[in-house]
Amino acid sequence: MALSEVLAEDDVPAWLVGSLGRWRMDFSYKRFCQMTFVDAVEAVERCVRSHGFIVERAHDIQARLASKGFKIQPLRIYELQFASEEPPFTGIDGEFRRCRVQVYVEGDAVFVSAIRSTVLMDADDDSPGCFEEIEHRVADLVDEIAGQDTTERNSST
Repeated sequence: MALSEVLAEDDVPAWLVGSLGRWRMDFSYKRFCQMTFVDAVEAVERCVRSHGFIVERAHDIQARLASKGFKIQPLRIYELQFASEEPPFTGIDGEFRRCRVQVYVEGDAVFVSAIRSTVLMDADDDSPGCFEEIEHRVADLVDEIAGQDTTERNSST
């Protein structure tokens, strides 16, 4: 049974409905990078602070799995936390300020991506502004790392 058969149109969150009325779930924000994996990793480490984040942990998944005898394409996961107390973050628990950014190779292409924080938001949450602001800042971060122009996306939001 399709999701559209179960939910009435009014019950569907905005993030589920596509631009043409199709059902979709965009759980991540992903951009192609026109640089090497190493350059993309350096760009993450160089750009996070300018977007209000700090790196809590960096995981080199390729190296960790290689030490156990598994070979995979390069993959680095950064656990970030938004460091500001400015609104809408005043009084918001640290768990809600966290996000992850991934840099990875798929085939011959390098990508940078992040899970959309609004997807993780509970429908009854009383602080949607926090999730939306983090998602917006993470998207700007991903775009900057990938060398994308954020002007067009920011003018439509």
